[in-house]
Amino acid sequence: MPFSRTSPADKNPERFWSKVEVRAADQCWEWTASKSNKGYGKLWWGPKLEGAHRIAYMLERDLEELPSRDSDGRRMEIMHSCDNPGCVNARHLSFGRTVDNQRDKVAKGRHHLTKRKTCKHGHEWTKENTGWIRGHKSKVDGADWKVRYCRACHSARLKAKYPEERKKRRTKKYRDRKNARRRELYALRKENE
Repeated sequence: MPFSRTSPADKNPERFWSKVEVRAADQCWEWTASKSNKGYGKLWWGPKLEGAHRIAYMLERDLEELPSRDSDGRRMEIMHSCDNPGCVNARHLSFGRTVDNQRDKVAKGRHHLTKRKTCKHGHEWTKENTGWIRGHKSKVDGADWKVRYCRACHSARLKAKYPEERKKRRTKKYRDRKNARRRELYALRKENE
């Protein structure tokens, strides 16, 4: 008989808990079996490969499956309060929107961009060198947020662009055209007075 991933034995809680190192209730319960390259446990659960933390959350709450989106159509995820991807303790897990998970990541300093000490050209992110562009809205929930930029890189871009503008403005053709336009505007103002 060929092996089938959809056999009822695949959704066996005893099989799941045999791969967990259970500790005290407030500590992390480590997944001891197969893990993804980011450290999350994984296990065949029914017909698909599922995250161990997701299975632990479903077993704790007697759920057959977790919805991937909420009623508003936003993506939903299991979030770790302990920041340990290998933890399957249901007390450390909560179900929330993807945007909340990302904001939690940024607030705790785990987002890959918050870990950078320099911009892509090697300038340090100091208070003097960091500028902020405000007024952006999140595409997910419309919340206000701001974008940082490197002032040294911005200045270098402007300096690289400015000499070309200066050369253009020094030409006789450019000055003649500019002065002709000024004379036209001056004549129009005189007529309207």
